[in-house]
Amino acid sequence: MRCFLHIAVLLLCVTACTGNRYKPSPAGSMFEVFVASTTDDGEAVSLVCSELSMNIGGLPQAEPQFDAVRMSYEEYESGIDKRSTVLIEIDPARNASPEVTWVSGDGMMRIFVRAGSRESLAEGIDSIGNIVRAKLQSHEMAIAAEQLRDRHNPKAEQKVWETTGIEALIPPDLMKSKQGEAFIWLSNDALQGMKNICIYSYPGTVLTPAKALTMRDSVLGKNIVGETAGMRMATVAKTVTTKITRIGGNEVMVQRGLWEMTGDAMGGPFVSVSRTDPANNRIVVKEAFVYAPERRKRNILKPLEAAIFTEKENRNDKYNK
Repeated sequence: MRCFLHIAVLLLCVTACTGNRYKPSPAGSMFEVFVASTTDDGEAVSLVCSELSMNIGGLPQAEPQFDAVRMSYEEYESGIDKRSTVLIEIDPARNASPEVTWVSGDGMMRIFVRAGSRESLAEGIDSIGNIVRAKLQSHEMAIAAEQLRDRHNPKAEQKVWETTGIEALIPPDLMKSKQGEAFIWLSNDALQGMKNICIYSYPGTVLTPAKALTMRDSVLGKNIVGETAGMRMATVAKTVTTKITRIGGNEVMVQRGLWEMTGDAMGGPFVSVSRTDPANNRIVVKEAFVYAPERRKRNILKPLEAAIFTEKENRNDKYNK
């Protein structure tokens, strides 16, 4: 609470000093969620905070999906805009099942959880948690995508097109690149928190999980190598999960898991998005991976994930290298 009040004071000072001509950004950081109850029900807040703090999958160590910050109802009603909030209302007069509603706009997501009692909230907390996490996840990805559209890396994107014939939005800090046959690797080449995106394709017309992993090991193992002949990028197959979903109306395959360098101690998380490209009889792959042994990885990987999930308008349907 002390931390939030400090933020509130700073934002009020900014507004006062500019004569209300400047609208400050909503309070809160990436994947941070403020949780309150209209009756300051600590147990109800704890139930929701536990759901928000569930471990995120696909990382080498435990990290919460969201950073839940408790606040009083008075702080919630302070008039300070907040990036992401969940407000719990326990109303004994309510006979219906618990419900979740939300309002979004101006970079903010406000979620409302209503229940007739703390007991009914607890009974429905699994489904409530699923809905709340999904809405907050979409909100964070939308913010990251919008930021990327506003500020990206046209030079790198042109290099991606010239090398692979694939359109992509590339974060501005991925300045280093290595090119191969229908392959490009972009990186910030940082000593701490190394961020990477790889883009490539292989022949095919059907999304197949096993084939995708085989091609990943083949393409990345050839193009991302270490100092000695035995060092190369490889997939830790037992960690991989696969999901078929849709992006922009198109079916895609999302795979998450861990990578390692054979013959070395390096490794970390990755997420890839594969889609079919019927016009060119190929499978297009965009992958993000990070190497940050000294840091938590969620906030490094997620903006990269937004980049590979965000589609850029194709300049034409047929690619001829």
